[in-house]
Amino acid sequence: MATRSGASVRVLNMTASPGAAARRIDAGGFVQDAYFVNGTDKALLAAVVDDAVVVVDLADDVPPRSLPVQAHGSRVCAGTVDGADVLGWTHSGLAHIWDVHAAAPYRPSFPLTGWAREMAFANLGDRDLVLAMHKATVRAYNPQTGRLVTELPFGTTINAFSVLPGTTEDHLVLAIGGPGVMVTELWNR
Repeated sequence: MATRSGASVRVLNMTASPGAAARRIDAGGFVQDAYFVNGTDKALLAAVVDDAVVVVDLADDVPPRSLPVQAHGSRVCAGTVDGADVLGWTHSGLAHIWDVHAAAPYRPSFPLTGWAREMAFANLGDRDLVLAMHKATVRAYNPQTGRLVTELPFGTTINAFSVLPGTTEDHLVLAIGGPGVMVTELWNR
């Protein structure tokens, strides 16, 4: 579990013995958000610190690594594209995808249709997707080409969304929050 407090992030191992101390990581600036990078072979944490993206290797006692990008007001997400561990965020109308281990762009940034507040990675069967949350619509993009794949209009303001694996590899569950909560399913058929 990770919590943020001013210029630091505290990481607590939930499987450790009761009373185990949390690790405090000095991020070197104001921490806007912090996320675990799932699917990697390392324990990594990504954070937006003073409008930049910072990656912390939790297994090694090394200083946080700052990526040379701007992420003002962005929420960072983590996932995989073609089996590579990536970070993604939206900024200035573009979707940015960076390779976690190389600390370099995975592919060139691509424009999103309309202003997106947040994005997420999803794997639907053999298809990798970037999902972008807009005011009342979730749009799915192909991360390799940047092309719009489909739109899911909800007809109400979306304040938050989450993508979960479904019951099979060809199935995803998308939960959105706005004035209420809505759950829908995506199938690869």
